[in-house]
Amino acid sequence: HPDLKRSAVTTMLWHQGHLFAGSDRGLFELDPQGKVLTHSLVPPDLGSHAIGALHTYQGALLVGLSRGLASYAEGKFTARYMDSPLFGQVISALETDARGRLWVGASRGLWVLEGGRWNPQGYQQGLPDDAISFILDLKGHGVAVGHGRGFTLIQETRSIHFTESVGLLSNETNAGGIYLDHRNRLWIGMVSGVCLLDLEAPLPSEALRPPHLVQLSWDGGFSTGLAAITIPPHVPVIDLVMDVPHAALSYRPRIQVRIQGLEPT
Repeated sequence: HPDLKRSAVTTMLWHQGHLFAGSDRGLFELDPQGKVLTHSLVPPDLGSHAIGALHTYQGALLVGLSRGLASYAEGKFTARYMDSPLFGQVISALETDARGRLWVGASRGLWVLEGGRWNPQGYQQGLPDDAISFILDLKGHGVAVGHGRGFTLIQETRSIHFTESVGLLSNETNAGGIYLDHRNRLWIGMVSGVCLLDLEAPLPSEALRPPHLVQLSWDGGFSTGLAAITIPPHVPVIDLVMDVPHAALSYRPRIQVRIQGLEPT
């Protein structure tokens, strides 16, 4: 199809026996053999032609657009939730969790539809970042949300943040770069590669971890090879630089400590 050939496909969804492909040039519907059946452009009043997310919600095809949400059926887009905080926002991710709640990643953060009410779950509520790249229900283990500072596992009683400071390859996650396999292992695609989290294993604590000694220095010398250090005698002052890994931060905060009044040894 000439229009599909010129398009950048950003999201795909299998819905009611057909493949729907969202792109920068609207929405394409393909049959199981790959033949393009329809090509629908987004009406100007709903924003640009770019499709940000596709999701089956309550049996209907829900589409994330550059100015909010719409449903799609028989070649027609119909605006949805126009009275919600999402109207006018760029939609980047959609998901339904095990409780039937609709999760939406938008240009101004993360939102959850529950009991007819939209509840914010973004930066102001403790999420490290509002740039949402993916949302995935984890079948009883919570919901994984990717953003510009790693990803966050949101459970009923707590949220656990995963960042480069605690072992991720990067803080930059990618749209749709998430997969839960049959062994409850979470595969996360990001800049620099793929990370793997076993949801059956004990999850890390949010408590501060022990500091890690980075450098030790004194008047006239220093050492960064900290496995074994020899300090000359009669050194009255020692400076220590330590970092403290913490998952809520995308970087490692550093602490400097000065020790004075050492006894000669």
